Amino acid sequence: MDRLGEQQRSALAKASDTRLRARLAQAGYQSRDVEGLERPRLIEMMAAVIAAEVAGVVRAEAAVAAESDLEDTREMFPIRNEQLSPRCLSRNGS
Repeated sequence: MDRLGEQQRSALAKASDTRLRARLAQAGYQSRDVEGLERPRLIEMMAAVIAAEVAGVVRAEAAVAAESDLEDTREMFPIRNEQLSPRCLSRNGS
C-alpha cells in the first residue's frame, strides 16, 4: 500500500468489499478465490494490482518516448542503405 499515492490509498479505503472483489476479478483473479478474503487482504491485493498497472503504464510511456526519440533521430539523419558506400556496408557485416 505504501507504493500508492495518497489519493489511491484513500480511494481503496473507501471502496466496498464487493467493489474490491469485482476489481480483482477484472484484474484476473478468480471470483471464488477472492470471495472469502477479509478486507485487509483485499486491499493489499488491490494495491498490488494498482501498483503493477501504474508500473506498466510508466514502462509503456517510456517505450513510446524511446520510439519517438528514435524517429526524431531518423528524421535528423536520413541515411539509407543505398547511400552507404560498399566499404561502410562491409564493416557493418552486411
